[in-house]
Amino acid sequence: MEIPGHSRNTAPQASADDVMTAALNKRLYTAEATVQGGRSGHGRSADGILDLDIRPPKELGGDGEGTNPEELFAVGYGACFQGAMGVVGRRMKVDTSGSTVTARVTLGTIDGGGYGLAVELTVEIPGVDHERTASASVDRRAAVMSIHRRSASR
Repeated sequence: MEIPGHSRNTAPQASADDVMTAALNKRLYTAEATVQGGRSGHGRSADGILDLDIRPPKELGGDGEGTNPEELFAVGYGACFQGAMGVVGRRMKVDTSGSTVTARVTLGTIDGGGYGLAVELTVEIPGVDHERTASASVDRRAAVMSIHRRSASR
């Protein structure tokens, strides 16, 4: 089933008007990692749990023998979104515990000769119909804004 503006259970593409920034009221956690060598380098988290070589993908001239920054971003973004979706799901009385979030991060060029990232999310919630899944995951802002409103009211 297709929902206008959606590809499967994927959130609609964001426009320049969708940019959202919010000041943090309270810092809950800060991750730290150090990278040396950029796309053909090495990255390590401050706690040493994440420690890996970074390589460009074949599509960007690399040998494809390591992970790349876009893959790492996709994993992190997908995990954060799924966590936020769980909060929204509980409020909507939707069980998201068996859900999956697939994040596709695309590197591309933008006006002015720079580079940008685009993120496409596909959400699957077993036992929940497409409309309800779309309403539980509407777009990346819905979950973030919902959590922001909740924290602001405390």
